Amino acid sequence: MVKILLMTLFLVAGISDVFGSNEKSASFSVQNKWIKTMHYEKGFTGWKSRVDSSLFFISKDGKTNPKEEFLANIRAYQKNNKIYGIDGDSSYRCIYPYRSRVISEFLQEKTFSVEHCSVLTKWKGAIPHRHVSIIFAAQFPSHPASVFGHAFLRFSDDPVHPLNVSNSTPSNLDQILGFAANISEETGAIKYAYGGLTGKFWGEYSFQQFHQVIKTYANIESRDIWEFPINLNRSDIDKLLDHLFELSRTAKFNYY
Repeated sequence: MVKILLMTLFLVAGISDVFGSNEKSASFSVQNKWIKTMHYEKGFTGWKSRVDSSLFFISKDGKTNPKEEFLANIRAYQKNNKIYGIDGDSSYRCIYPYRSRVISEFLQEKTFSVEHCSVLTKWKGAIPHRHVSIIFAAQFPSHPASVFGHAFLRFSDDPVHPLNVSNSTPSNLDQILGFAANISEETGAIKYAYGGLTGKFWGEYSFQQFHQVIKTYANIESRDIWEFPINLNRSDIDKLLDHLFELSRTAKFNYY
C-alpha cells in the first residue's frame, strides 16, 4: 500500500533507456517521468505496469510496452481523442491531465493548459491543496507492518507539523487519500482471506474526510496517528492532483 502511494507521490526517479538512443523519445528526463507516470517496473521478462485496468492505457500493449504506450499517447494528445467508457468530460487531455503535461514537455510546448475540463476543475476545487503530509495510523509504531499498512496522504489548506495528531481537532475540509481493496459488504470471511492472498480484489485510490480517519483510528481503535509534512510547492501539488485524478477514474490494481 505505502509503496504505491510513494510511487504516486514521487513521479520522477532514475531509470534506464527504454525508448532507444536514436529517437527523440529517448529524452532521459521524459523517460523518467513516463515510467513513473504509468507505474512501470522492470522484471525478468521486461517492463510491466502495476496498473491492471485497460482503461488506463491507450495502446493495446501499453501494460508491457512503455515505448508503444508513449507514442500512442502522443497521437491521442495531439488529436485530443475522445476516450470511451468515461462519463462527463471525455477528451484525452481532460481524462489524463498529468500525462498530458509530460507529453507537452516532450513536445517542447511553451505553455500548457487543460481547457474546458469541468469535471477535473470541480474535482480539484473540492480538495484543499496548499499543503500535503504523509500520515501513519500505527497501533505499534515500532512494527513496520503496523505503520506501513495504514498510510495516507493528507491534503490541507493549513500548515501541518510533525506530531502525534490523535487528540487534535482537524478541519472538516481536510481530505485524506488512501489506497485499499474494494470489497463488498457481502464478502464472507473465507472469500475475503482467499481473495486477499491471491489478488482477487481491485485496489483503488479514494478520498475521505480527515476527521473520519481520526474518528476511526484514534477514537475507536485507539491508534496513534503520526503526521509528517512533505515539502511540495503549489505547482507540485497541482501536478500530484492531476495524476491522482487519472488514477481515481481509470486505474485499478490487483490488491494483495
